[in-house]
Amino acid sequence: MKQKTLVIVLLFAFLNSLGENFLIISASASPSSRGINIVIKDTSGRQIGLYKESHALVVGVSKYRGGWPSLPGVKKDVKAVKIALEKQGFHVVMVEDPNQSELEKAYKDFIFDYGLDPDNRLLFYFAGHGYTHKPSYASDDPEEWMGYVISRDAPRPEDNLSAFLRHAMSMQAVHNFALQIEAKHALFMFDSCFSGSIFALNRAIPQVIMERTAKPVRQFISSGSADQEVPDKSEFRRQFIIALEGEADQNHDGYVTGSELGLFIEEKVTNYSRGAQNPQYGKIRHRNLDKGDFIFITSSSGNKKGDMTKGQKTLEANRSILILEKKQFEMEKQLEAERIKLAIERQHLAEEKTKLEKKLESFKKDSENTVVASLRTRIGNFIKLNNQTAIDRRTGLMWMTKDFRNIEGRAPKNWDEAIAWVEKINRKGFAGYNDWRAPTIDEYRAIYSPARGRLAFDRDENNKVGYPESFEDGGGYWAWSSSEADSLSAKLFIFIKGFESVLPKKHSDNFASVRLVRSTQ
Repeated sequence: MKQKTLVIVLLFAFLNSLGENFLIISASASPSSRGINIVIKDTSGRQIGLYKESHALVVGVSKYRGGWPSLPGVKKDVKAVKIALEKQGFHVVMVEDPNQSELEKAYKDFIFDYGLDPDNRLLFYFAGHGYTHKPSYASDDPEEWMGYVISRDAPRPEDNLSAFLRHAMSMQAVHNFALQIEAKHALFMFDSCFSGSIFALNRAIPQVIMERTAKPVRQFISSGSADQEVPDKSEFRRQFIIALEGEADQNHDGYVTGSELGLFIEEKVTNYSRGAQNPQYGKIRHRNLDKGDFIFITSSSGNKKGDMTKGQKTLEANRSILILEKKQFEMEKQLEAERIKLAIERQHLAEEKTKLEKKLESFKKDSENTVVASLRTRIGNFIKLNNQTAIDRRTGLMWMTKDFRNIEGRAPKNWDEAIAWVEKINRKGFAGYNDWRAPTIDEYRAIYSPARGRLAFDRDENNKVGYPESFEDGGGYWAWSSSEADSLSAKLFIFIKGFESVLPKKHSDNFASVRLVRSTQ
C-alpha cells in the first residue's frame, strides 16, 4: 500500500531496473520534436483552439531508502501512462527514483524548458509515496496540514522529522511551481492521497468547449483523500487510461476535459475500490487560473464522429449536458438545504448561549446570596462562615479557621515547607479560592486574643493559645510568617504568649504550624 500522503499532481513514475542510488531520466521523443500540434474543433468542425506543443513529466520513485516500503507496481503503471500519453501526442519526460535535489531540479528544468509558451499544455503525473504532516499550530482540519512528495532519500518522519523535512518536497513548493508556468493549461495528477489544501474541490458542470480552451487553468486530480491508503496495484492508473480512450467523454463531443476526467475517475475508482478510495479533483485557488479546462482528444472520437450525424451528435451532447445540469441542480439544492440547516443550528446555538449566560448570571447572584446566607454567627471581631473560613471585620482579611496541623495532621518540617504549603492549598482551591498566602508577622499580631481560649493540638488545658474564638481547636502553639529576618531566618508568632520571635528557616519543631490568609477587598 502506498503510504497515507498528501501529494500534488505530478507525474511521478517508479524506478525500474537500475539500483536505488541512480536517477533515470528518459524522453519519448527528441527535444526538437516538442510534441504534436493539437487542433481543437467545435461540433460544427470549426477550429476554436490549438495546443502548439504537449509535454508530460512523469516522475516515479519505487526503490525507497530510509524505511519506506518499495512500490514495485509503480514501474508497470508509469510505463502504461507513458504509452497512453504518447498516443495523445505528448512528448514525455520520465524521471525515476530521484533524490530531493534531483526531484526539484526535474520540475524546474521541465517548467523552464516547456512551460513558458502560453500555447503549450503541460501534464504532471506522480506515483509514489507521499506524507501528510500536521504542524504543531494546525487544528484537526486536514486543510491546515501540509503534504509532502517523498523522494528516494527521505527518511520516515517518525524516525527523523528534521531530516524528512529537508529531503521531502512540500506541496507548497509544488504550488509555487504551478504559478511559475506560463503555459495556458497545466494538469497535475497524482496516484497518492492528499488533503486538498492546495486546490478547491470542484463539481461544476463544464462550460462549452470554446470557453474551456480560451482560459488558463491549473487542475489537480488525486487518487484518494488524506486519511486513505492507495494500493500499489493502481486502479487510478487503469481508469485514467480508460478515460483517455473515450469513456470519460460524457457529452460525446470527441474531447475529454480535465473536469470530465476528474468526475469519471472519482466515480469509477470509488466504485471499484468499494469506497476504500475517494479521488478528489479541482482547480488551484487563484482567480486567474481556475477558469479554463485541460483538453484531451479521445482516441475513439473519430469513430463516434463517423457513426453519428451532426444532428445526432448535437442531440446527444445536449442530452448529456442536461443530465449533468440536473446532477448539478440536485447538488446545489442539497447544499442550499445544508446551508439553511446550518443557519438554523447557528440560531439555536446563539439562543442556547444567551440562555446559558443568563443562567450563569443568575448562578453568580445565587452564589453571592449563598455566601451571605452561610454566615453562622458573629464572634467578636470575626464573622465565621460555614466553609472553614472567618472574616476579620476590622481588616477585611479572610482567615482559614484550620491551620497546617489541623489539615495535614502534623507540623511543617521547617519554614520552607510552611511557605510551599500555600501553593498546595491554592491548587486545591480551598473554600473556592486560589489566592491564599502566608500572613505577615503584623497580621498574626492583629488577631492574637489575650483571653487565650483555644486548645492546641495536644489539648493541654493548662497551655491554651490566643487564637480568635472563631478559629478551631487543634492548631499549633506558634506559626511561621512570611516575614523574613534575613536570608537564613524568618519571623514567627507564639500564640501561647503573644509575642514574635526569630528562628532559622531550617528549624524543625513539633509545636510549629502556619495559617493562611487572603484579602477580600
